[in-house]
Amino acid sequence: MVVYEFGNMEHDTLAHWSEDIQSVLSAWQEAEPFRALLDFTPIRMVDINPVLEGFVVETSSLRPFLMGRMAVVLAEGPYTEQAVKRFLTLLARDVGMREREIFTDRAGALVWLDGAHL
Repeated sequence: MVVYEFGNMEHDTLAHWSEDIQSVLSAWQEAEPFRALLDFTPIRMVDINPVLEGFVVETSSLRPFLMGRMAVVLAEGPYTEQAVKRFLTLLARDVGMREREIFTDRAGALVWLDGAHL
């Protein structure tokens, strides 16, 4: 399992994440389900901006038939519902084999990811 914790939504941060996860995906053994946790909880309002959209689409197109799960964890707060809706719209563009789910608690995300014995 790979875990990414985001402290900001700056271009350099997103670019570094995209580069790293693409490298991890490229090397992932097909026999093992891919599991990733993207933790945005330090960010009170996640901005689904064109830069993030581009990196997600680019990453999603890499090895689309690799089975697995990706959990996104968002901070609970006044903007959580709006962020979840925007993330779901963004993730719906992915036509790959990896399941995606959004959580407001990391423990729940880890339990769900742990069940990825596909």
